[in-house]
Amino acid sequence: MNPLTGGDTTIPAVKIKPVSGGALHTLFTAPLNSQVLARAPRGQIILFTVNNDTTHVAQLYRINTDGTALKLLTSAKASYYTYDNYGDNSYLPWTNVSHDGKHYAILKGTNHTISLVIGNIDGGSPTTIAVSDNLILTHIVGWTTA
Repeated sequence: MNPLTGGDTTIPAVKIKPVSGGALHTLFTAPLNSQVLARAPRGQIILFTVNNDTTHVAQLYRINTDGTALKLLTSAKASYYTYDNYGDNSYLPWTNVSHDGKHYAILKGTNHTISLVIGNIDGGSPTTIAVSDNLILTHIVGWTTA
């Protein structure tokens, strides 16, 4: 059991629980040997990454909080996708979604290089920009689109 959420850490998944109470409800279950990191950037949408330690494939998905409209936004042969690179797990939505709610930004780690991946929250081909070969110096702190 995860001491913070009560979830089973042996089964990587995205689970939600109503604010009003009740049981956890599974929206997505990832393959074993995966790490799942989720964010609720706006309204009824959850963004989450699935990083598979066996296949070394990183994926970014979106899903509605009612479990509908699962969509793979981007996938890459990479060590990981992450929301920040310090591991402080800031849950502030504007660090990953533009103020207008139309674009996302995440970090991709591959062979000691960090890239910034920017894409449309509704899908399509993202833009990837190499930003650092120093893993310590990369952090998304907030952004917006013009």
